[in-house]
Amino acid sequence: MLRSLRRRGASAVEFALCIPFVTTTMAGVIDGCWYVSRSRSVGEAIRTGTRVGSMVDEDYPATGEDIKSGAILTVEDMLLSNGVDKDDFTVTATWEPDGDDLYWLEVQADVAHNALFGDWSPFNRNIRYKMLVVTKEQPPPPDA
Repeated sequence: MLRSLRRRGASAVEFALCIPFVTTTMAGVIDGCWYVSRSRSVGEAIRTGTRVGSMVDEDYPATGEDIKSGAILTVEDMLLSNGVDKDDFTVTATWEPDGDDLYWLEVQADVAHNALFGDWSPFNRNIRYKMLVVTKEQPPPPDA
């Protein structure tokens, strides 16, 4: 009988010792999943923006500025629709010639990610994506 009285609070003590580790682990898992989710949405936005910039229609003449602005606007729209604040990201695009009629379109996004634990978290860093594709500038339309 005396032995059972001494072990009465053992479960409560074990629970009290384990709960900080369990909650820290759960918060880390949630923070990691949030980082992966945002990273995937940034990657999808970059892929879509680069695809939009590289698809030049034969009937619509596009200049380098049209291609860059189309890619940037597409990436920005996708990031905003995924819940990223306008102040938390920057999107840039460059469009440079590479010899014969070919041009390189490079689209880059830098998105701030604020982790759950702040500076203590390994996920407290910016998400950066860059993508390069080859495009072709279309000639201006003939004067009618």
